[in-house]
Amino acid sequence: MARPARSQQAGASPAAARCGPYQTEREAAGAAGAMHAAAPGIPLAAGNHQMLTQACAAARVQLGDFDRRILTWLAGWEPATCAVVAGLIRRAAAAPPSPPRAAGRKKVPDGPGHAR
Repeated sequence: MARPARSQQAGASPAAARCGPYQTEREAAGAAGAMHAAAPGIPLAAGNHQMLTQACAAARVQLGDFDRRILTWLAGWEPATCAVVAGLIRRAAAAPPSPPRAAGRKKVPDGPGHAR
């Protein structure tokens, strides 16, 4: 696995860079690099894991044992991949709730034995 460049997008705020949306792998790698630069000396996989678990914590996602196991597995991927997954979690948590769906009218079949 190659370590991404540690440069951050020019003009992007740290919060925007951390969360995306990312249009290119280079943008995601830059955001991951900025996050890793904020914690020097931490091994790459540990930094990726921290990025993912912090996103879950910020989104108030309750994690089970298998969830933690998958986050550890994901942390072994490239930092850009982890940045995208962490960004998806953060953006999903920050999104306004969807309006409730209107209850559909229950259809009653026509025919003998069926009241209208």
